[in-house]
Amino acid sequence: MKFLSLVTGTTNQIVTTAEAKTFLKVDNSADDSLIDRYILMASTYLEQYTNRSFLDSSWQLSLDESDVTGTSIELPRAPLSSVTSVSYFESDGTEQTFSTDNYTVDITQQPGRIFIAQGGSWPTDMRSNKAMLIEFVAGWGAAIADVDSFYKNMVQTAVLTLVGSMYDNRAGDQVEFATIPWTKPAEGLVQSIRVLTL
Repeated sequence: MKFLSLVTGTTNQIVTTAEAKTFLKVDNSADDSLIDRYILMASTYLEQYTNRSFLDSSWQLSLDESDVTGTSIELPRAPLSSVTSVSYFESDGTEQTFSTDNYTVDITQQPGRIFIAQGGSWPTDMRSNKAMLIEFVAGWGAAIADVDSFYKNMVQTAVLTLVGSMYDNRAGDQVEFATIPWTKPAEGLVQSIRVLTL
């Protein structure tokens, strides 16, 4: 079984509080904290929807022994920036580092992958559950200023659209995002950059 968990998220915003307030036509500070929460919620939702990290964040992928097969392993957050480490647990529970000499990293594919080195193989002595851990960084850059203008404009517009929808509907009952029709315009804006994972 594969399990992806966030190690370190970004501390930067996709859009600033001031940009969101301008979009919302809010000219006071009474709702600043609420708007900040909506920015975070909108960014997180759209990252999950697209299987992307918009800004650099660190992730850990846990794999069972049965998942470590074939010539490559897919890292299910795009765009892949780098692989920090690969480790595995032997059958007796001893953790070992899988040397960088044993694999190559392809950051050009989306999602990115690690490939076993030519003539090499994955570890053979591994426990069955949570056998391998891969830590990696995904994102377009540390801050929104680092992001290509094409993606920057698309993502910021989608986040602002969703923030606006949440702000306009803030008196409503809390429900799951997937059941809310007003997420569709924001989803539509980022549909073309949605990454399909295995």
